[in-house]
Amino acid sequence: MNNKRLLNHIPNKTAIRGFSILEFLVASLLSMIVLMAVSSTYFTARGLNKSANARIGIQQDLRNAANMIVRDARMAGNFGCFNMANFPASAVIEDKSSNEYTLKTAGVNKLLPVKEINKLSYTGFAQTGKALLFQYGIDKADSAAKTAIASSCYGIAKPHTEIKDLAAAKSALKITNSDQDGSIAIMKHEMIAYAVGKLGEESKESSLFRFQLSDDGSWSNPQLLIKGITTMDIHYIYAECPDSESASASGANAETFKYSDQLDTSIEAKSPASIQIVLNNGSIDPSKEQDNKVDIYNINATIRGGNVCADRSL
Repeated sequence: MNNKRLLNHIPNKTAIRGFSILEFLVASLLSMIVLMAVSSTYFTARGLNKSANARIGIQQDLRNAANMIVRDARMAGNFGCFNMANFPASAVIEDKSSNEYTLKTAGVNKLLPVKEINKLSYTGFAQTGKALLFQYGIDKADSAAKTAIASSCYGIAKPHTEIKDLAAAKSALKITNSDQDGSIAIMKHEMIAYAVGKLGEESKESSLFRFQLSDDGSWSNPQLLIKGITTMDIHYIYAECPDSESASASGANAETFKYSDQLDTSIEAKSPASIQIVLNNGSIDPSKEQDNKVDIYNINATIRGGNVCADRSL
């Protein structure tokens, strides 16, 4: 009993106490500092990730566009065993297409596999600068009348009628004997145009587009290649042949190459050997930030048969 009385007078030092206002304010301040640091790190990392993804996206789009341009340039001018770079305009037996879709180039005595178009005939497309066009033939089981091509090793025809068999092809080419039967091809006239501009009235961003000739003989819906492209500078490289065969054989006067900013459309113009394309003067800013510019390399594309000195048409 005496012990219990003594215990009642001992103060309870382990009693539960709450935070004081000062301690609560200090803890809150420290928590806010930690949260701000974490948030800042998160948003910085997110911004860097967004910029990196934008750069990767632009680089991937650029690679895809470069591959398409190089492939189309390599195919340009080829219609079976007929290569446009080696023939005069008179090799076209018949062509009822309008000027934009014709095989010939107005005012040029030779056939050019490459063209420039000031304004593509596509409703709603506001074009900037010139469009670059490649044309060649592709195999297709049943080409529509307005894109059907018949070619031999010496001539080509686009009569705007269906060409379903050898007899129809020979008729279009004005061939009456059977000497060239093995070289006659029935193909689709493939025309590919690359152009910079805005598509539709609501579009605010200029981009690079790829147009393809549809079966009805007009441009189909364009393919968006790269956003944010405002300029496309096109440069042409022409092969200059030696003055004589003896000089070429001796190596004293080998072929040279001429660089030009303009496509040659003079009377005696010839096909360029290669093309160089520069987009946006060599850079693009995918995230609209000055420190996130992507350097765009030059797109170099070789045209088969363009080096007329070497006569490499196949």
